[in-house]
Amino acid sequence: MNRMRARREGSGGVLYVSCVFVLILTAALCSWWLSRSSADALDDLDPTGVAVEAPVRSASVDYSSPAILSGTFVVAPAVLSTGLQGVITALPAVEGSVLQTGQVVYSIDGVPVVAYASETVFYRNLSVGAKGEDVEAAQELLRTLLPESGITPNGIYSESTARTVRSYERKIGRTPTGNFDPQLFVRLPHDQYVVAKTDLAVGAAAPGFSMPVMESQAELHEVTVSGATRGPDGAYEFVSQGVAIPLERSGDTWIVDAAASEPFLRAAAEEDGSAKVDGRSRLAAPLSGLVVPGGAVYSGTDGAQCLFIADGASDYKSEKIELIGSDVSGAAQVAGDLDTDDSVLVNPYVVMGKQSCH
Repeated sequence: MNRMRARREGSGGVLYVSCVFVLILTAALCSWWLSRSSADALDDLDPTGVAVEAPVRSASVDYSSPAILSGTFVVAPAVLSTGLQGVITALPAVEGSVLQTGQVVYSIDGVPVVAYASETVFYRNLSVGAKGEDVEAAQELLRTLLPESGITPNGIYSESTARTVRSYERKIGRTPTGNFDPQLFVRLPHDQYVVAKTDLAVGAAAPGFSMPVMESQAELHEVTVSGATRGPDGAYEFVSQGVAIPLERSGDTWIVDAAASEPFLRAAAEEDGSAKVDGRSRLAAPLSGLVVPGGAVYSGTDGAQCLFIADGASDYKSEKIELIGSDVSGAAQVAGDLDTDDSVLVNPYVVMGKQSCH
């Protein structure tokens, strides 16, 4: 009896193990089948990229490229009084006036005080026998004031220079002395000095020596354009916010129209005087060229750029090109051996994968 029960118990254990083995095998087979089916389904969902083509278009090519217009605004030094005493009887220079060498700035008791722009400061009375840079600067000024005098600047105060000074003194109604009086000439930091403020007034006493008489607004200096272009030398424009500023391209150098840039940069100036505006450079007179969708331009593993041109029903050939610009729509302006009869692959990375531009 005991032996029979033992045999039954042993048979039950074998049966149990067999059932477990069958279940495990069945689960493994099901898992394999499901994974195989899933992979096939994913392949169906993600087929090989479908080629998308677009025609090469003829268009105006302006070599448009990103560019930055920059400038710095600097406040010029104030114009200082010469120290000539009396009452101000005339004030031609007012706010908004643009001063340059030879202009009357103000008059004291009817005697004009004239502007000059020079690195040299008139600091002494000059008479026959004087020599130096200030003598030469005085002769330059006299040649401007009296061009008919024929004076030649040489830095030596000769009798000829004294005669020219006497002619000028008679012209402004002073008793001729032949001596150059620095109080009759007020120095400008530079020509084209724009007067933003003056405290002078007709009928008031003349200010003391070296007191400010004119102040200028911040003036534009060092206007530059940065940004590369693949276009030819010639006339360009910097374009931003609907404003076009004339440029000239010569080699790697941009020549900027400072006068046209001034109001545009002034609106963008920071407290420290710096100003920067983002925009684009473009040819002023566009040329005929070719345009393709931006996504069609392919960068090969060899570092070259190319397009894949349709060659038959389902084949493509690569054609090296030069990317010469882009427009605001994202279209690429290109140069290469292609024409408007060609169609290009718009999604080359999907269809062609990684390869070189042959």
